[in-house]
Amino acid sequence: MSNENDPFYVPDKAKALSWKNAPIGAKIVMKLDGPAAKVRARKYGTNEYDDWDDGNPKFNVVLTGEVKGQRRSLWAMIPSNLFFVLGNAQNKAGTKFGKGGTLTVEYTGEKPSDNPAYNAAKQFAAVYVPPAPGSDDSDPWGSEDEPPF
Repeated sequence: MSNENDPFYVPDKAKALSWKNAPIGAKIVMKLDGPAAKVRARKYGTNEYDDWDDGNPKFNVVLTGEVKGQRRSLWAMIPSNLFFVLGNAQNKAGTKFGKGGTLTVEYTGEKPSDNPAYNAAKQFAAVYVPPAPGSDDSDPWGSEDEPPF
């Protein structure tokens, strides 16, 4: 659910997953709580919204779910390698991320930056498996339709 225009939106608090110090080949398997959310990015270490140099707002995509028995969130800056890999996984699955689906993300390596002042960009692979139709976690109306009541 996007929160840009929802005055009642309260961010869902779940500790963010970190790839810092993760070895190449590290994987996370997350059973999703629901669909992806698009949220405004904030400046690191502050509560202020972040913008690009041209003044346009920066955004993140956030997925929340269970990883090894703990409630966690996965954040991807738009644009980033992780964002594009997640989008490709969703497209290959043929359905949007949703409650009960399983997302597997693997840290596959780093791509050196052309600018020596920047860190290498982490590279990822991802696979999304939606919940089986008719399972308790499947959404009979789809993620964008409203129930008929």
